Amino acid sequence: MTDTSRNGLKWGIPEILRLQREHELLDLSVDEIALLHQRSPLSIAYKLEQEGFARNIVDGYKRNASTTSERRNTRSCYK
Repeated sequence: MTDTSRNGLKWGIPEILRLQREHELLDLSVDEIALLHQRSPLSIAYKLEQEGFARNIVDGYKRNASTTSERRNTRSCYK
């Protein structure tokens, strides 16, 4: 399970600049950036779009999140 202890906390300018560097220069995936920032991949995707660093990235993560939760619900039925 990933550490998302920073979810809900305000984004500071240094963190936003770091996000841009990791996305544009280091070409890290959203999942890798989420681990580094201790935030969820969906929150990273939202921030990338909000800051203009990426386009149309959130829809893919919304689909992945709903598919994952559906799988979790299915698994829990068989326990």
